[in-house]
Amino acid sequence: PALPTPPAKTIGPGEVIFSKLVDKMDATFDYTFKCDQPISELTEEVSIIATLEN
Repeated sequence: PALPTPPAKTIGPGEVIFSKLVDKMDATFDYTFKCDQPISELTEEVSIIATLEN
């Protein structure tokens, strides 16, 4: 039988995922935008850089 899926974990800068122990990884991106003034229009562009090392 398949092993149960481990619970989700949020990692931060400097934390390591040992890729030789991981067959698959799902990733998400979340952010919060705060402003003191009303916003009538907003466009966002983000870049995510991941380093995978062997």
